[in-house]
Amino acid sequence: MARTPLPYTTTNNLTRRLALLQAKRISERGGMKVNISEVEQELAAYCGVSRDTIIMIKRGVNQPSLPLALKICEFFGAKVEDIFTLVDS
Repeated sequence: MARTPLPYTTTNNLTRRLALLQAKRISERGGMKVNISEVEQELAAYCGVSRDTIIMIKRGVNQPSLPLALKICEFFGAKVEDIFTLVDS
């Protein structure tokens, strides 16, 4: 059964947020390299989802459920509107 498309979409700035966190982790480790995949995995583990789920949301392929969006924002210590933007289709 095909899903009915939603009448809206969301955009997000997860790419930017993850890059900033990656830079913070590099600084904390005294300049040692930290792959973005490590940071994505850290977020995924915190949210209780797979890294693939985080990647799909980051790319805008999937839209997060409300509980997942709230958990992502909690991880970054940010408001929902600081990370996700609602766009009418």
